[in-house]
Amino acid sequence: MEKVIIEQDSAWKDIFDEYLYDFMELCLPTISKLIDWQKPIIPLDKELQRLIKPSDIGKKIVDRLFQVILLDGNPQCILIHVEIHGKKDLNFPKSMFIYGYRIWDRYQQPLISCAILTDNNYNWRPDCYKISFGESTLGIKFYVIKILDYANNIEILEASNNIFAHVILIQLYAIKAHKNAATER
Repeated sequence: MEKVIIEQDSAWKDIFDEYLYDFMELCLPTISKLIDWQKPIIPLDKELQRLIKPSDIGKKIVDRLFQVILLDGNPQCILIHVEIHGKKDLNFPKSMFIYGYRIWDRYQQPLISCAILTDNNYNWRPDCYKISFGESTLGIKFYVIKILDYANNIEILEASNNIFAHVILIQLYAIKAHKNAATER
């Protein structure tokens, strides 16, 4: 099982390194329209690894951080956190919070956090984390891309020229195959 996770880790990392634009166009088009795609995209994953210790957030598969330039010339960090364990993780929102505040502390720039959930539970879709006491609250709200939400759009995904549409298709087929295999046991 560990080898499969490592291979998925590498595949997702490669996908984001090569196809960030396709992901943003398909999944976060409003944000994509703000980015100057003619300017260089700077991957900051080595910086991200220095900010987060594995003991702080548990085992993570792929975490990506990119710096891009907006059309108005302002730098923008984008945290793309990919969760590919395929199961509910109650600590996940807290992990997104930890990432968010550590990235903010390091870069002091606006941050867009996004989680891609590839699990097979339609009802599990965390999108925030907060801690409160009295009138004081500290937290994060993040974008959620739930792969299962695309299950009713197979024909549209198949007809798309967007590479990430095909990534989503592959993930949907993997979820279905995993579910079928579990049913047969």
